[in-house]
Amino acid sequence: LRVTASNVRAYQSALAYGLALPGIIVSVEVRSYMLSVFFVLVSFSFLLDLAEREEAKSRVGFAAGAILACLSHYFAFFYAGAAIALLLGRFAVRRRKAAAEAATSLAVIATIVTLYLVHAGRLATIQGHLLPYYYDPSGHETMAAFLFRNCRNFVNLFSPFAISNGVVAIGVLILALTGFRRELKSTWTTLITALMLAGFVLAALAGKYPFGGDLRQQFLLFPFLVLCVSIFVEWTAGKLSGFVPLNGRLLLNGLVMAAIVWVSVVRFEQYPKVPGNVSADRMQVFDRLEPAPTAVYLDQYNLILFFIYHHTWDWSSLKLQPPIPQVDVYRLRRGKEQMLVFRDHVNWNADPDDSAVYSELAKCLLAETIPELSVFGSRQVPPKPPFSDPRAVRGGIVKLAAGSGLCVERLSVNPVGWYATFRQSNCAPVDLKLPQVSGTFDDIND
Repeated sequence: LRVTASNVRAYQSALAYGLALPGIIVSVEVRSYMLSVFFVLVSFSFLLDLAEREEAKSRVGFAAGAILACLSHYFAFFYAGAAIALLLGRFAVRRRKAAAEAATSLAVIATIVTLYLVHAGRLATIQGHLLPYYYDPSGHETMAAFLFRNCRNFVNLFSPFAISNGVVAIGVLILALTGFRRELKSTWTTLITALMLAGFVLAALAGKYPFGGDLRQQFLLFPFLVLCVSIFVEWTAGKLSGFVPLNGRLLLNGLVMAAIVWVSVVRFEQYPKVPGNVSADRMQVFDRLEPAPTAVYLDQYNLILFFIYHHTWDWSSLKLQPPIPQVDVYRLRRGKEQMLVFRDHVNWNADPDDSAVYSELAKCLLAETIPELSVFGSRQVPPKPPFSDPRAVRGGIVKLAAGSGLCVERLSVNPVGWYATFRQSNCAPVDLKLPQVSGTFDDIND
C-alpha cells in the first residue's frame, strides 16, 4: 500500500506473496532465512519513510531492522549494502545531514564487518552442489553464458511458469525493474531491488555467493520482486483507466486475484510431498543393526536426521575431562533407556574412507571407557553420490578401523549410508562374504 498507494494492489501483492510456493517452501524449512526476511521488510518499511521525510525514529527503525536481519542470516548483507548505497547516493545529491547519514549507516556497517571477520569470513565454505552457481574463470563457460544460464535459473525459482530461454528470463527481470515513477517510494523500491540483484551477480562472479540457486539463498529478493511487479501493474492500470470503465477495472482486478489463487493452488498440488519423516529407511537400517546402542557417533549432517527420530528423548550436555577437540557429548534418556551421543561439530558428512574419522572414534571410546560405539553415517544426497560398491566400502571400513586400533562388531553398508559398531577388544569376526577366488588374500581385505 505504501509503495503503490493502491488498496487493490496491496491486496493482490499480499495474496501473491502469501500463497506463492517459494514462500511456503522457505517457511517450512527449519532455518533462519524467513526470519531474516521478516526483519528486512520491517527495516524496509522504515526506509520508505526516509524517502520522503526525515525522522529519527525512521532511521532507528531502519538500522535496527537491518542489524537484526544480518544477525538472523548473512544474506541480509545484500539488503543492508543496497540500502546504505541508496542513502549515500541521496546524500551525494542533496549534501545535507551528514551526521545523521553517518550515524544511520555506520551502526549497520559495523555489524556486517564484525560478523564477517569473526564468523562468516572464516567459516563460510562452498558446498559442492552449489558450484554451478559460482562463476569459475578457469572453467569452460564464458561469463556471458554463466549470466544467461543463472538468470534463467533465478527467474524460474519464483516464476509460476518455467522459462527455458535465458534472454527471455533477462527480459522478464528488466520488465520487473522498470518501476521508476515520480513517487519516491516506488523508485526506491525498484532501485534497492536492482542493487541487491547486482550484488548477487557480482558476488557470484567473485566466487563469494551463489546466484541462481538454491531457492533459500535467493529468497531475499522475492518480496521485492513482488513489489516491483505491483508497481508495474499499477502503472499499467493507470494507463488503462482512461480506456476501461470502472466496472471493467473491477472485473480485471477480480480476475487477477482469482488467477493468483488458481496458480498458487496448482503449483502447490504439483509440488511433491512426502508423508512422514524423511530418511525413515536409513534410520530403520541403523535400528536393525543397533536396537539399543550404548553410544552413537554423529557428524553434523547426521545429527539432524538422528534428532528427528530422537527428539522425544531428554538431551543433556556432558563435559569431558579432558575434552575431545571438535566433539560435543550428550546423554540421552527416555524412561529407563539411555545412550551417549558424540557429535563431531566440524565434519559435515564424514566419509568411511577418511582415516581421521576412526581416530576420532578411538578417542571417543577411550574418553568415556564405553564398551562400544556405533556410527550412524547416512550419506547426504545431494551432493554426496551413492556408494557404487558397498562391498568394497565394507572392506575399507574394517581395514581403516584396524589401523586405529578398532575392530568392527557389526556393520551394514548400502548405497546411501554406512552403519557400524566399533569396540577396542573382544570383537567377533565380521562376515564379509568373501568371493570364491583362487590365490592368496589377507583376512581383512574383501
